[in-house]
Amino acid sequence: MLLTDGMIQHIAFQTNLYSAQKLGDPIKHKPSEIEDFLGMLFFMGILQFPTIADYRCPASHFDVIADIMPKRRFMLFRGIDLSDMLVHLYKTPAKSTRWYFPLFGYALDLCISNSWLVYKRDCGLLKEKPIPLKMFRLDVSHTLKQVNKPASRVGRLPSASPPNMSCEKKHFSPPPGRANPGTSTQ
Repeated sequence: MLLTDGMIQHIAFQTNLYSAQKLGDPIKHKPSEIEDFLGMLFFMGILQFPTIADYRCPASHFDVIADIMPKRRFMLFRGIDLSDMLVHLYKTPAKSTRWYFPLFGYALDLCISNSWLVYKRDCGLLKEKPIPLKMFRLDVSHTLKQVNKPASRVGRLPSASPPNMSCEKKHFSPPPGRANPGTSTQ
C-alpha cells in the first residue's frame, strides 16, 4: 500500500536512466530488485549495524538482508544513490510520537539535497564554484526565516552619527491611570 507497482516501475526506470547517464551503461534494475532493495533498507533502518558488511559476516549474519541480494549488486544500488547519501549527511531531527514527522523531515532533507544537486549542476554550467551542502542548507534556513517578514527599514540610510550611548538612567513612566512606584497617591 505504501509503494504502488507504478511507483516501483518509475523508480526502476529513473534508476536505470540515472545509471546510464552517470556510468554510460544502464545497470538494468528490475522492479523486483527495487522492491528487494527497499525492503533491505527498511530492515536496515530497524536493525542498524555499524557497517553493511556486518549483516553478512558469520558472527552477525542477518538472513533477511544477506540472502536477498548479493553484496556486489547491493553495493551497485547504493553506489548510484547519491541523493540518499546526501540526505543522511545532515539529517533533520524529526523524532516524534507522530508517525508522519520523520517522513516530513526526510522529505525536507530530500528536497534540499536534490535542490543542491541542481544548484551544483548549474554552477558547473556557469563555471562557478558551488557552495558546500552544509552552507546551502544554512542559506535555505536563513531564507525561510525571512519569508513573509516585512523588509527592514526602507528609505534613507541612517546618518553617520553614532547612536546615543549615554549611561544615564532611564526614567520609568507608568502607563496612564497607574501611580509611579515610589510616590504615594493620597
